[in-house]
Amino acid sequence: APPSVVTMSSSHCEAIASCEVCGTAMCIGTDWWHSRSLQKDMCGRHYQTLGRGQRKLFVEVVSIEDLGDDVDRYRTRSTEWWHGDGATVALLCGGSVFQLPGGGKMQACDDTCVSETERILRCSHFNVTRIPICDLGKPGVTGDAARAKLMACLCVVIPGGHDVPQSADLGATGRQALAKACDHGLGVVGVCAGAWLLSHGEGLPHNFQWLPVFCHPDFGDNGVKGIANLQPSDEGRLLFGNGLEGQVVFDESPNMHADLSLEETTSRCCIDIDATYAMPGVRACDPDGITAVERLGDKMHALIGGAAVMRCRLLPQARARYDAPSSGRFVLIGPHFELTEGIAKTAVLVRAIAWAMGRNPGCGPQNGGKSVAINAEDKGAVCPVCHGSMLLLADPCPLCQD
Repeated sequence: APPSVVTMSSSHCEAIASCEVCGTAMCIGTDWWHSRSLQKDMCGRHYQTLGRGQRKLFVEVVSIEDLGDDVDRYRTRSTEWWHGDGATVALLCGGSVFQLPGGGKMQACDDTCVSETERILRCSHFNVTRIPICDLGKPGVTGDAARAKLMACLCVVIPGGHDVPQSADLGATGRQALAKACDHGLGVVGVCAGAWLLSHGEGLPHNFQWLPVFCHPDFGDNGVKGIANLQPSDEGRLLFGNGLEGQVVFDESPNMHADLSLEETTSRCCIDIDATYAMPGVRACDPDGITAVERLGDKMHALIGGAAVMRCRLLPQARARYDAPSSGRFVLIGPHFELTEGIAKTAVLVRAIAWAMGRNPGCGPQNGGKSVAINAEDKGAVCPVCHGSMLLLADPCPLCQD
């Protein structure tokens, strides 16, 4: 049986490349195929399209030694504030399967969302610790080990999937463990279902209700899938880069709204709306999605102007609830940047995690910790691909070099 917690060592983050066909970022152990003679790199999907003779020229990069003399071409070092630098991120995975109201099933933490999130983070030089979501709520040795792993991380990602089984799998014990870790400095990023879970959602009992944010009830379990357009705020664009603007994958994603009438909004929670949904709403890409959009009809207009990406800071104060944090940084992301093609798009998730763990623009990573200030003269210009800072004028930053 697989171990309850799988930790990706920093050796997996020593080199990165991108597929020359599709541009997918790759790091050691993520289906990366390299040819020394051809000086080419491909992801597994495009490697399989080659003829047998061509495939013999490639080797799968499962260790740094597989790159041979080419290794210096792929080693990266960055002073970006959002660069992983070996920081450890917990990624919840697995969990119970939920029967959807309209038919079909959904796991608490969707495998595709989890796998793509892990790949993106490892290629950004984060260490990733997968923690089965149900283990956080278990008693005994298994639960204690999972909770200890969580406490050793700087951020946790609650991925897409479904918030109902996520809440059930965590239970009271898992919820308290997350709250305790937040009070010790853990940042939290909730994507899609994770955002539903952390907020008031639709006001149902399974929602954590840690943040004064509600999700529009018409945009849950409605089958609406496709591509949404986003409009970033000025501050959001500076923090998350140009990938925050334009098209992103939408899959029954939350349409979020801050409720300024709730007491905790004015007394202890600072909220920044970094991106909103823009016209024309969701453009469906398959027959089921088209049917769902048509069924929603004029209700689709409610999506326009709703929050797609939000940052929330809980100001420290005495704990009011045993199952809620007294402080912390949270990022709620509705759509799926981890499933959207393009380095600038996936960098949105990376930057969200870096901010949640306590980093800020103008600071760089240090020894896997939170951040260290960078002198203005060292920051250089701006990456022409993702608009992150870089050290050499007119050069892309390390993530965008390929």
